[in-house]
Amino acid sequence: MVSDIEKSITFYERLGLSKSSDEARTGAQQIHGADDLPLTADATRSRIVVMKGEGQTSEIALLWYDRPPLASARSNLMGLGTGDVIIGVVVPDLQTAYAALDRIGARIEKGPNAFTAAPLGLRLYAYDPDGHMVELTQAGR
Repeated sequence: MVSDIEKSITFYERLGLSKSSDEARTGAQQIHGADDLPLTADATRSRIVVMKGEGQTSEIALLWYDRPPLASARSNLMGLGTGDVIIGVVVPDLQTAYAALDRIGARIEKGPNAFTAAPLGLRLYAYDPDGHMVELTQAGR
């Protein structure tokens, strides 16, 4: 669940993902997941955007509601603990992804660095617009 769908789409597009589907609904239709998820208010609009990397089978679904406003489930946004999500994205060129995130002012936790164990490669940690940690990796050559 994201608080600003456009910001989230832009973030993941900068990582090389693109929309594979984009569907908005209003109260006149069934709101995405409204019957299944424990929402704290009745949403009147929803949008779900599924994003996918070229040639990849993994996808990420970004789900937005007009209400309730998305509140942080964590009191300490600087640390990770039980229940947190780390999203893994494989990119073909980590330096290019790093530069793209830097241009949009993304919060980078740890810049490009080498894996200290197999498999060899590079990685960096950043946060998406809603504070979810994203681990970007590039396989070693």
